Amino acid sequence: PNFSLSAHKDVLRQMAAAMGAPAEPFVEGWLNTFEERATGIFPTARENLEAVCRTLNISPAEHQYAAAVQMRLDYEKLHIVPRATALVTLRAIKSLGLKTCLVSDCSPELPLIWNETPFARWFDATVFSCCVKLRKPNPKLYLEACRQVGVPPAECVDVGGGGSRELSGATQV
Repeated sequence: PNFSLSAHKDVLRQMAAAMGAPAEPFVEGWLNTFEERATGIFPTARENLEAVCRTLNISPAEHQYAAAVQMRLDYEKLHIVPRATALVTLRAIKSLGLKTCLVSDCSPELPLIWNETPFARWFDATVFSCCVKLRKPNPKLYLEACRQVGVPPAECVDVGGGGSRELSGATQV
């Protein structure tokens, strides 16, 4: 499931406190930089934190940055939990001999922890927006997924929740 906005803001406030940043301006600054995280402009959480802190005119110490980065990573790990039927569905898809590729608009933490998730073994490939520097619905994301699994677009099916105009992007391809 997607992050709950209130829980996400709570962890952002904790990150702000760890760095000595004013909570609400930090939360706003972080949320306003999703595009940069998701397209690899900030290739690490640390670089994103530094940019937000520069706009707030604060200079946290190294240990403060490290603590905030760890909080962010822990939060990401906590929320990569499959829905009840997700793994059963993926197992059924794989049992049919079909290839799978995850296409995700995400920040740099997901690629870092991907292999630790219960999902990793069920996907033949991944296309993370922060790595390819493009977001849904850009057709290049879907074409990259097709390339990675070696399947022509006309023989692919996109399964998604519909966020980020992903369904229209996949249909276009």
